[in-house]
This record gives sequence, structure tokens and C-alpha cells, in this order.
Amino acid sequence: MGESPFAVLREGEDEGGGGGTPPADPPNDPPADPPAAPDYSWMPEAFRPEGADPDTQGFLNSYNDAQAQLAALAEGRPETADGYKITVPENIDYGENAPPEWFNFEIDAENPLVGELQNWMHQHAIPAAATEGLVTLLAKLEAGKATQFQATADQEMQALGPQGQARIDRVTRSLQTRIADKGQRDALIGSLTSADAYRALETLLSASPGTRSVPKTPRPGAVDPNASPRERLIAAREAS
Repeated sequence: MGESPFAVLREGEDEGGGGGTPPADPPNDPPADPPAAPDYSWMPEAFRPEGADPDTQGFLNSYNDAQAQLAALAEGRPETADGYKITVPENIDYGENAPPEWFNFEIDAENPLVGELQNWMHQHAIPAAATEGLVTLLAKLEAGKATQFQATADQEMQALGPQGQARIDRVTRSLQTRIADKGQRDALIGSLTSADAYRALETLLSASPGTRSVPKTPRPGAVDPNASPRERLIAAREAS
């Protein structure tokens, strides 16, 4: 037999085998960009001191505390919005801002705003125990309005002069004899919120039934007997 073809290397091959074109060198790819720095712009500034690394641990602790507080609040929240009992506490302490004696704060349970308040409290996980404090604040707010109204009414009363209450009583009695409907009468009296309004009604009521009041031209130097002290002073200055 002739010599085995495997005993002789083919032309162009070496003992290492593999023959043919040697493998190409790997491409020289550019180095990868370094990873971008983490973006902490979403973190509150309190945890991002200028010139220092963000306080990630401090932020995490704050977040955990907030979650614990929310969980504690949720425990005191009623299961449904109507679980909040919106009622007026007894013996509200108004402190130095005591309202007028006629003031009476009430809550109409049928008012749609009561339901809106209950839904808002439930949505924000307000504890049921906070309801009394919230209603107390509302009462104090309304009491402040009543106090301001009373102060304005007192000023108008003083403008009617020393006989102001007597004049108001006369107007009230006159209306009682002329307006039979109590609702209409009370509405008219309730609309009188200034001294000028009472003076105008006095003028109307002083006219004879079936006639209209015709203002008389005052004589020089004459002063309206219903004028307030301030009006009298102005009239006296104009006459001098």
C-alpha cells in the first residue's frame, strides 16, 4: 500500500494544524462611557446638602416615619365616611373672644356640605377623634363673625343718639300695627342694619296713612332732630 495521506502534511499546513488564513484580530472598539451619576433631583433639598453627597439614609428614615404616622392615622379612621359624627360639642370655650349672647352655633345634618366634609375627612384619613376639634374651630370662626356684626350694630345704635333703643322700639311697634304678617314684619326689621335705615323708616311711618312723606326744606340753621351727634356737629359748622 502507498503512504497514508495523513502521514504527510499538506502543503501550507504546519504541525499546529488549523491551516488556512489565521483569525483576524478583534476590533478596537472605543472604551465605554462611564456610568452616569445617580439623579437625586427628586429628593427634598433638606437631604441634598450643597457640596456633599445626598443623605439617602436620612431620607429613608424620614420616609419610614411618615409611613408609620399615616398608618397610625388610618387606624383611627372610620370604615366609611358617615362614621364621622359632625355634632357641636357642649360648652365650647371661646376664651377672650366670647360671642354675643344671641349667638347660637348649630349644624344642620341635612346640609349637603356636611356630607362633603365627611368624605373629605375620610379621604385624608382624619381620625374620628379630631372631629370635635374641627367643629370647635368652625364654631369659633362663626362666633368671630357674630362679634363683628354686633360691634357694627352697636356703632349704628350710638349713631341714633341716646334715645336709640327707644326709637327702634317705636318703629317695631308701628310695624306691628301696620304689617299683620309676622314673617314679613320680621324680615323688614331684620334688614335694618344701619342708623340711616331706621331714620328712613321713621320718616315713612310718620306720614299719615294714604299719603306720602314730602321732605320739608329745613330753615337755615335748623338741625334734624333725628341727627346723630356727628351730623349735628357738621350742620353747625356749615351754618357758621
